[in-house]
Amino acid sequence: MQFLVVLLPLGLLVDSAWLVLYLRDRRLVGYLRARHPTIFDTLRGRPRRWYDVPDEITVQVRDVRRRLRALVAPLVPADPELAQHLADVDAGERWLRRCVWIGVVLTIGLVGWIWVRFRAAGI
Repeated sequence: MQFLVVLLPLGLLVDSAWLVLYLRDRRLVGYLRARHPTIFDTLRGRPRRWYDVPDEITVQVRDVRRRLRALVAPLVPADPELAQHLADVDAGERWLRRCVWIGVVLTIGLVGWIWVRFRAAGI
Protein backbone atom coordinates (compact mmCIF):
# COMPACT_ATOMS: atom_id res chain seq x y z
CA MET A 1 0.00 0.00 0.00
CA GLN A 2 2.81 2.43 0.89
CA PHE A 3 4.36 1.59 -2.46
CA LEU A 4 1.30 2.96 -4.28
CA VAL A 5 1.07 6.00 -2.01
CA VAL A 6 4.52 7.14 -3.16
CA LEU A 7 4.64 5.90 -6.76
CA LEU A 8 1.18 7.02 -7.90
CA PRO A 9 1.76 10.72 -7.16
CA LEU A 10 5.28 10.35 -8.53
CA GLY A 11 3.93 8.93 -11.78
CA LEU A 12 1.41 11.77 -12.01
CA LEU A 13 4.18 14.30 -11.38
CA VAL A 14 6.41 12.94 -14.16
CA ASP A 15 3.45 12.56 -16.54
CA SER A 16 2.38 16.15 -15.89
CA ALA A 17 5.95 17.31 -16.59
CA TRP A 18 5.92 15.43 -19.92
CA LEU A 19 2.56 16.99 -20.75
CA VAL A 20 3.82 20.51 -19.96
CA LEU A 21 6.90 19.95 -22.12
CA TYR A 22 4.78 18.55 -24.99
CA LEU A 23 2.40 21.53 -24.88
CA ARG A 24 5.29 23.99 -24.91
CA ASP A 25 6.91 22.09 -27.78
CA ARG A 26 3.61 22.24 -29.61
CA ARG A 27 3.38 26.00 -29.20
CA LEU A 28 6.96 26.39 -30.44
CA VAL A 29 6.30 24.17 -33.46
CA GLY A 30 3.12 26.08 -34.29
CA TYR A 31 4.96 29.37 -34.07
CA LEU A 32 7.82 28.12 -36.24
CA ARG A 33 5.38 26.75 -38.82
CA ALA A 34 3.63 30.12 -39.02
CA ARG A 35 6.69 32.38 -39.03
CA HIS A 36 9.53 30.22 -40.35
CA PRO A 37 7.97 27.36 -42.36
CA THR A 38 11.20 26.15 -43.99
CA ILE A 39 12.87 25.33 -40.66
CA PHE A 40 11.36 21.84 -40.48
CA ASP A 41 12.20 21.03 -44.10
CA THR A 42 15.80 22.01 -43.35
CA LEU A 43 15.72 19.98 -40.14
CA ARG A 44 14.36 16.91 -41.95
CA GLY A 45 16.62 17.40 -44.97
CA ARG A 46 13.66 17.10 -47.35
CA PRO A 47 10.11 18.38 -47.77
CA ARG A 48 7.41 16.97 -45.50
CA ARG A 49 5.69 13.81 -46.69
CA TRP A 50 2.28 12.50 -45.71
CA TYR A 51 3.71 9.57 -43.73
CA ASP A 52 6.17 11.64 -41.66
CA VAL A 53 5.82 11.74 -37.90
CA PRO A 54 4.29 15.04 -36.72
CA ASP A 55 6.82 17.76 -35.99
CA GLU A 56 5.62 17.98 -32.37
CA ILE A 57 6.80 14.40 -31.83
CA THR A 58 9.98 14.80 -33.88
CA VAL A 59 11.09 17.78 -31.78
CA GLN A 60 11.09 15.65 -28.62
CA VAL A 61 14.19 13.73 -29.75
CA ARG A 62 17.30 15.22 -28.13
CA ASP A 63 19.46 15.33 -31.29
CA VAL A 64 16.65 16.91 -33.29
CA ARG A 65 16.14 19.45 -30.52
CA ARG A 66 19.85 20.37 -30.65
CA ARG A 67 19.79 20.76 -34.44
CA LEU A 68 16.63 22.87 -34.16
CA ARG A 69 18.36 25.11 -31.61
CA ALA A 70 21.28 25.56 -33.98
CA LEU A 71 18.92 26.43 -36.86
CA VAL A 72 16.89 29.00 -34.93
CA ALA A 73 19.84 30.56 -33.06
CA PRO A 74 20.43 33.23 -35.76
CA LEU A 75 16.71 34.13 -35.70
CA VAL A 76 16.41 34.65 -31.93
CA PRO A 77 17.97 38.15 -31.61
CA ALA A 78 15.53 39.60 -34.14
CA ASP A 79 12.45 37.73 -32.84
CA PRO A 80 11.62 38.24 -29.14
CA GLU A 81 8.51 36.03 -29.39
CA LEU A 82 10.64 33.13 -30.60
CA ALA A 83 13.04 33.75 -27.72
CA GLN A 84 10.09 33.56 -25.31
CA HIS A 85 8.91 30.26 -26.81
CA LEU A 86 12.43 28.83 -26.51
CA ALA A 87 12.64 30.00 -22.89
CA ASP A 88 9.30 28.26 -22.18
CA VAL A 89 10.61 25.02 -23.69
CA ASP A 90 13.79 25.33 -21.61
CA ALA A 91 11.70 25.78 -18.47
CA GLY A 92 9.68 22.68 -19.40
CA GLU A 93 12.87 20.65 -19.87
CA ARG A 94 14.21 21.79 -16.50
CA TRP A 95 10.90 20.91 -14.79
CA LEU A 96 10.96 17.43 -16.35
CA ARG A 97 14.54 16.85 -15.15
CA ARG A 98 13.58 17.99 -11.65
CA CYS A 99 10.61 15.64 -11.61
CA VAL A 100 12.77 12.72 -12.66
CA TRP A 101 15.31 13.48 -9.92
CA ILE A 102 12.53 13.84 -7.36
CA GLY A 103 11.30 10.44 -8.54
CA VAL A 104 14.74 8.87 -8.16
CA VAL A 105 15.15 10.25 -4.65
CA LEU A 106 11.67 9.20 -3.56
CA THR A 107 12.11 5.72 -5.02
CA ILE A 108 15.45 5.22 -3.26
CA GLY A 109 13.91 6.54 -0.05
CA LEU A 110 10.93 4.21 -0.36
CA VAL A 111 13.12 1.18 -1.04
CA GLY A 112 15.31 2.10 1.94
CA TRP A 113 12.29 2.56 4.17
CA ILE A 114 10.85 -0.82 3.13
CA TRP A 115 14.25 -2.46 3.69
CA VAL A 116 14.49 -0.97 7.20
CA ARG A 117 10.95 -2.15 8.00
CA PHE A 118 11.72 -5.67 6.79
CA ARG A 119 14.96 -5.75 8.79
CA ALA A 120 13.12 -4.58 11.92
CA ALA A 121 10.45 -7.26 11.39
CA GLY A 122 13.15 -9.90 10.96
CA ILE A 123 12.14 -10.85 7.42
